[in-house]
Formats: sequence, structure tokens, C-alpha cells
Amino acid sequence: MSTAASNNDFAPTFTVELAKKDIGLAIAAAKGTGTPLHIGEHVEQLLQRLIDAGDAGKDCSIIVKVVDGTLEQQ
Repeated sequence: MSTAASNNDFAPTFTVELAKKDIGLAIAAAKGTGTPLHIGEHVEQLLQRLIDAGDAGKDCSIIVKVVDGTLEQQ
């Protein structure tokens, strides 16, 4: 799809920074009820890796680069 973020240098529609904020809020709410969100915590770590790599302002779909290993090749 020509409008996909991956085809447009991950131009932001919903940034990594906002996704990390939201997953952090979900994790905090879950902890408040004693509900484990192990996958959510893992996703938060992946998003933090993107932020550390300087991709905080990119579209959150760039997480695919962490999953497929291409982030390290940048």
C-alpha cells in the first residue's frame, strides 16, 4: 500500500513515543488491579529500544525493525 508508513520512511501517524506512553499507562492500570501484562511489558521494552535508537518520532509500525532484526543494521 503506497500510503503505509513503511513505504514512507515511517512518517508518523502515531509515534513510537506516544505508543510507549500509552502502553505504559495500560501497564500501570493493569498493575493497579493485579493483572499481569507480560507481553505489554515486552512491547514497552521494544518501543524503548526504538526511542534509544533515535526513532521516537517515527510511526510506531517501525517496531517491525526490532522484530525482524533490521534495527541493528541502521
